[in-house]
Amino acid sequence: MDQSHSSIITKAKFSAKIIFERMSLCYYHFVFIYSCDVSGMPPNKYEIDHSGGRAFISEGVIFYSPNSTRQVMVPARRDNSYRFHKRDAYLNRFQTPEWWTLPYGYLCCVPLLPSFNGAAFGCLRDILSTVEGTVYSTHEEYFMSSRKTTEWLNLETSLIQIAFLLRQKFLVGAALNPIPPSLLGFRERFRTRRYALSRFTASRDWFVIWMSLLSFTIAQIEFTALKHDIPGWFSYLVDENISQVWLNGIHQSGICNFSQSSLRVGVFINWLEKDDSRPRLEFFCRMNIPVWYPWTTELGKLVASYPVLANLQPPPEQLQLATTFIMQQPSTFPQFVGVSLPPTSDPSPVHSPPRDMSFRELLAARLSHVKTRPWSAFFEARDVRNKEKAAKETSEAREARLNRERKPPQNKVEVYIWDWSEEDPLQLVRTRVTTNKERKDALGSFSSSQSVYNSWSNEWDLCEYFGPSDDDEDEDSLDGFEEHNDPDSRDNEIAHAAYIVSCIQGPAPFPSHDSLTAVDAADPSPVNISFDLLDYLSTHYGFVYPLSHQKISVDNEAWDNCMKALGRFAGPHNPPLLDFPESIIHFIKALQSPSGPNSDEFDCFPDNRITIKTSRLFRDIVRIEKFFVVQPHAFEPNSFPWSIALYDVPQALYVFRLLLKNSHTSAALAHILLEEGVAFRTVQPLRDVYSRSSLDDIVTIVPIRLSDYIFKASDYDVYVHHRAMILSSPRGRAALLRGGIVGRLAREHLAIDSACLGPSSSVTVHRVGFNIVDGDGMKYWDDELTDDEIDVICGLHRCYTGM
Repeated sequence: MDQSHSSIITKAKFSAKIIFERMSLCYYHFVFIYSCDVSGMPPNKYEIDHSGGRAFISEGVIFYSPNSTRQVMVPARRDNSYRFHKRDAYLNRFQTPEWWTLPYGYLCCVPLLPSFNGAAFGCLRDILSTVEGTVYSTHEEYFMSSRKTTEWLNLETSLIQIAFLLRQKFLVGAALNPIPPSLLGFRERFRTRRYALSRFTASRDWFVIWMSLLSFTIAQIEFTALKHDIPGWFSYLVDENISQVWLNGIHQSGICNFSQSSLRVGVFINWLEKDDSRPRLEFFCRMNIPVWYPWTTELGKLVASYPVLANLQPPPEQLQLATTFIMQQPSTFPQFVGVSLPPTSDPSPVHSPPRDMSFRELLAARLSHVKTRPWSAFFEARDVRNKEKAAKETSEAREARLNRERKPPQNKVEVYIWDWSEEDPLQLVRTRVTTNKERKDALGSFSSSQSVYNSWSNEWDLCEYFGPSDDDEDEDSLDGFEEHNDPDSRDNEIAHAAYIVSCIQGPAPFPSHDSLTAVDAADPSPVNISFDLLDYLSTHYGFVYPLSHQKISVDNEAWDNCMKALGRFAGPHNPPLLDFPESIIHFIKALQSPSGPNSDEFDCFPDNRITIKTSRLFRDIVRIEKFFVVQPHAFEPNSFPWSIALYDVPQALYVFRLLLKNSHTSAALAHILLEEGVAFRTVQPLRDVYSRSSLDDIVTIVPIRLSDYIFKASDYDVYVHHRAMILSSPRGRAALLRGGIVGRLAREHLAIDSACLGPSSSVTVHRVGFNIVDGDGMKYWDDELTDDEIDVICGLHRCYTGM
């Protein structure tokens, strides 16, 4: 066969392929229309809340969004040409809204703040520690560890197969699959560590595009489905033998988070263009996907003629605002004010950044925030506490501490990482690294200037913003991606589709969670077993020991019962004291009786030789609603704008006794209460400001299991990771303040210091939290968790019986 005939046959095969793909596209187009109309719901079934919308003018045209106030650029019109070439496969290129097209419509669900946490996507979180290297005689090569490569490949295949199964079952289709992440280089070898990291990061970020495809698919399914406790797509995939643990990871991730807190790219739409594949306005608003469209005279006439389209109409005040303040295009980098930790004054006059800012605006705002060094207040407060410890430090303890400072340990040490919160994108949150392996990886991933060691508590603080990194500074030009990793240059949709088909037809390697490791605390420091029982009884309960006593035989059983009542160990390890044992037994029994202690052994009686001064008590601690709030003048010195609020009288008396014995700042007092496990609040008076957010907007999905499910160790590991996600928010400190079992669980992930700097930015900026009101109408705010968040922290699962 000569070359011309070969060329003709090749062109014929290619043309047939194109025709087939276009026929498939038409079929899926029909399927998509059917799926949108099958519910039979009228277009105006859901009322649209336009209060969160915004109108603006661009090049003489009014554009309106009913559900977003974000400043965006109006995109240029693009055709349906292929957008997923390797050279274009970078997440940030798809984080600005485009005009709606059927093949790329799902890009409206791309998150502005991707999350790589939880059971499903936790393997994507850590990259630095997975880079390995090999030295040859002539060169070096860097590559991803085989374990991490396998995890990513399994996740890639799982996403591809699940997307295919759901689109096939629920007739949701016509989307053009993105390029698989593995084709971007995470399986390859590179000549410099820096370039290897850049390719691994690009590959990791590209998983977000597949997550967006799955999110858009699930959004369409849930929009058209009847409301059930168990999502239809979840039970269908369980029937397809997909792990419920992994599906719960999907369910609890940002993929299925369609609340207002889920910030997505959004889409531009022209309602005057007939496009039956386009979802209705109610879909975008109900699923909190930002949508913009031009509000033209023609569209206004159309809405006036068809009342069923009234939801499209912007409120008159929005149109007036847009036409009064004409802005050709929004500014690219608005100036945002970073919020320090803790605020030194009421930050309510500061205009907080919008919760739906664009990706570029977010980067600029974060840069501005980092320049304020928001971690400074934390380290300054810790230095104050270290100085207090120094006054009581023994010579042996000082020598051990100085030895640790000379050579900071890498093992048997606590590690905390400062990273951006997913809930408040402008807040750095200090979170404990929970496993020995993760601690080792973290300590090896940050430079010396990014690592701060505290010998007093034997812990590391790591943050990429503390100082410069130690990245390889070699030139990237040695590693041209197309030259080094794409020898056949088959960078087109046909080659990518073939790879996806092979994944769909292959086995289903849904990620196993046997490799997940639950929390294992670092080896604890030696515990001081000495315990001053008399001081404990006097401070906590107001015990006044007698000036003289007679030695009598002690009832050991009565002593053991008293120790149990105090939460102490009973038996030979805690024998009766040599001094005043009979008085202690009598006092504790009196506390348990309705009549209470006698006047000569209780400091609440004014005629006792040791008594609290009730006049000062009522001046220093004031009741507001059901709380007892310590007044600012009771602290010496008082450098914080917040105070302590107690739940009941015994706790208020305990705090008052502490303040009588020693002077404390509110932060130092909070530290003592947290160590004791006392439940309290850190309330700050703040003026009212308008906020679009509230606790009701926070969606936390409680894990579900279907009938006959048998729990395994991996379920516990996944629970620990889900718990950590909740506690890593700025509001996570509220769990520490609750005390009890919730506070103990929180301490597996958070340091006590996390709760000693007052309310977080969730309260001081966004007013998302809890408040009490005094008689003058002043509101005192503090962080709060939702009931669902508390349930998840405590390990709640909803298990269905099938009955």
